[in-house]
Amino acid sequence: MKPSTIWRFSSDYLVFSMAMHFIWEVVQLPLYTLWRNPDNGAIAYAIVHCTLGDLLIATCALLLGLLIVHLLRPQRNRFLLLSFVTILLGVCYTIFSEWRNTVLLRSWEYSDLMPQVFGIGISPMAQWIVVPTVALFALKRSAWAIS
Repeated sequence: MKPSTIWRFSSDYLVFSMAMHFIWEVVQLPLYTLWRNPDNGAIAYAIVHCTLGDLLIATCALLLGLLIVHLLRPQRNRFLLLSFVTILLGVCYTIFSEWRNTVLLRSWEYSDLMPQVFGIGISPMAQWIVVPTVALFALKRSAWAIS
């Protein structure tokens, strides 16, 4: 696995996923009470803040995934293992973050439109399944050396 291949794949993944996370953040706004805020600046700030947070989560999840795949050195299905670990890490962190911010800190609240499981919003969990899956598999061809 060449470092240049990993770098190219990682940077493509992060750019592609950031664009998709931005779209997701905008679309899911009505699922949060922030949507009712009359201050458009606060809404815009929240979208940018959350998208940058998503980029940080995506970066950490991918780097940890690459490290785990490297340490395990599987002979087959490297790309599938990387995908699984990256998605799992993103989902686990999101569940923790949503719980921490909605229950513990009350930094934000869900609107009545947000479907929930055990008090955690389904939309953010779905985001961390859908966005990484689409981004990873859209870029799979460029990751052929990883698989």
